[in-house]
Amino acid sequence: MEATTYRATHLRDVMDNRGIRHTWVARESGIGKALFGHYVNRRRPVPAERARRIAAVLGVPLFLLFESLTNDTSSPASDDQAA
Repeated sequence: MEATTYRATHLRDVMDNRGIRHTWVARESGIGKALFGHYVNRRRPVPAERARRIAAVLGVPLFLLFESLTNDTSSPASDDQAA
């Protein structure tokens, strides 16, 4: 079964434009500050449920903050594509 994950495309922009601290969003979303920082800086994919919580806390639609990623675990070359 393939799990939906997202990449934060405009999460930082929305928080910065609204003057919202990253630590506040992390706390309200129930996500650790360090992990949330990885999401904001696009170092880790965001699981669907966490993406929905972040969008709800910020009061914006999911698609304004994230883009969907495809997790294709059937291809061993999928990890090499980032190079």
